[in-house]
Amino acid sequence: GLRQRVAIARAILHAPAVLLLDEPTSGLDPAAAKDVRAIVTNLARDGAAALVCTHNLAEAEALAGRIGIVKTRLLGLDTPYGLGVRPGGVTLEDVYLALTGEA
Repeated sequence: GLRQRVAIARAILHAPAVLLLDEPTSGLDPAAAKDVRAIVTNLARDGAAALVCTHNLAEAEALAGRIGIVKTRLLGLDTPYGLGVRPGGVTLEDVYLALTGEA
């Protein structure tokens, strides 16, 4: 967890225009994961682009303006709403399972 936090701190130290994050909350406790999500949200609000690769679909749904669903190839790319996510109804997990044929 501490290594993950240091890596993220190093990545954002110079306020990059583009930030690439691979499983940024993996191995972090809930409080640290919340901090990372806030950092990503704030960077995006300030105009940076953040590309986050994650298996945590709830996290992706909460963070992303656009989502790409990949399984061997690109299966979908749109806003969560454009992919079919509906608050209180269809989740990103539901969309993922339908697109990958794993439903």
